[in-house]
Amino acid sequence: MTLWTWLAFLVGAGIGAPLRFVIDSAVDTPEQNTWRRGTLVVNAGGSLVLGVVTALMLSDRIGEDVQIVVGVGLTGALTTFSTFAIDTVRLLDAGNVDAAIKNVALQATVTFGLATVGYAATLALA
Repeated sequence: MTLWTWLAFLVGAGIGAPLRFVIDSAVDTPEQNTWRRGTLVVNAGGSLVLGVVTALMLSDRIGEDVQIVVGVGLTGALTTFSTFAIDTVRLLDAGNVDAAIKNVALQATVTFGLATVGYAATLALA
């Protein structure tokens, strides 16, 4: 990996992390003690983008550098498994087991589903 790829990776991550903060802040309020939609929104969007990037890379339409910058840098900083996990733990700790189970099911279904849609649609259109 070249120095330019590293720098571009840092730019991608530098865009993804603030974007996550902005989206999460726009969707949820800090006082919210229920299910947080912002985490789902960023994970869903990142999964869709990663599905597209993966299909483009595997069909040789983009190079490894783009995959690293967008697929690892941007979507890696945008998406957040740790926040999803702590959101679920917070729900369990508050005694909201039903919401915690729904959170896990929804996150898994939506993120895997959108990654698959992005991947399949890109291959079909490319």
